[in-house]
Amino acid sequence: MHTPEKFPKISADYVNAKNQYESGENIGVKIDTSSVYPIKKIEYFFNGRYAGQIPPTLKVFNFTPSQIDTINIGAENELRLVVYDNVLNKGELSLKFVIIGNTSESL
Repeated sequence: MHTPEKFPKISADYVNAKNQYESGENIGVKIDTSSVYPIKKIEYFFNGRYAGQIPPTLKVFNFTPSQIDTINIGAENELRLVVYDNVLNKGELSLKFVIIGNTSESL
């Protein structure tokens, strides 16, 4: 039940270390999960701090950096996604991205 081959898998794209985003920009992250057991929840963390939970059926997660206290402007940031199945096996993935200041005042 708790062996690595049965741990849930998670993949995500759209955010990577080569992209830069404005702090007021809405950033979408496409999420794909698979597991031997049903997925129970997906938690997300920004720069190591717990930020919330995503429904396991959500396929695109959106966030706006200016609304997150732990985002570092002008530096590399990390979004970590942790997926749990219903027997509490977990898998995780980290994405790096850079946030630059807003070039406009509209959010």
